Amino acid sequence: LAFEFGSPDQVLWSPVGFDGWQLGIVPWLSSMFIPADFEFSGQLFELPVPCNLPNLAKSGTYTLLIGAFEPGGFDAICDISSSTFGVTGGPFITLTPSEIELTWGDTLTIDLSVDTPGYGLQCDIYLVILDPDGGFWSPDSLGGAWTGGIAPLLSEFVLPPDVEMTLDDLWQISLPAAPFDKAGHYTLFAAPTETGTLSPLCDIGIGTLSLE
Repeated sequence: LAFEFGSPDQVLWSPVGFDGWQLGIVPWLSSMFIPADFEFSGQLFELPVPCNLPNLAKSGTYTLLIGAFEPGGFDAICDISSSTFGVTGGPFITLTPSEIELTWGDTLTIDLSVDTPGYGLQCDIYLVILDPDGGFWSPDSLGGAWTGGIAPLLSEFVLPPDVEMTLDDLWQISLPAAPFDKAGHYTLFAAPTETGTLSPLCDIGIGTLSLE
């Protein structure tokens, strides 16, 4: 199963029996023997594998591949069949600025809403703002100020399975303060990423505001 998210972010998964998925390419059936006089036409297997992949909640187009190979290698001995399907849904994290148009001295409150994916997840959570000059800023803590660069708001955040959670009114930031030292349009981004990386695990939450 390949997730088509655009090169080079293409990840391959393989089913583990009928229970789930694992990263990489591994055989679903090993050393299967088909006798020479075997003839069959119809449904050979039904594979009810869970749709959700571990630590992956991305919307997009997926490609399903199946083929027969020589034992222990990747030399195909038949044509490889493929089909595609789409996965859609709301973002895992949404953000809402308290005001879209701000003036000097205003207080900005950013609400973060976390929609659980229905299974356990460990990730880093980022909240990043892009200023009018193309610079990135991150909050130094849940109740702190903005600092230059891209840094996680929460590191190694663990979300247990089947838990409903919403995080609102995490902090308030008084303006003007860095990076709010210039008028113009700002863009906010929020997303969970693979721990220790900037690879998003789902759709990215986006918000906009302007400062006069």
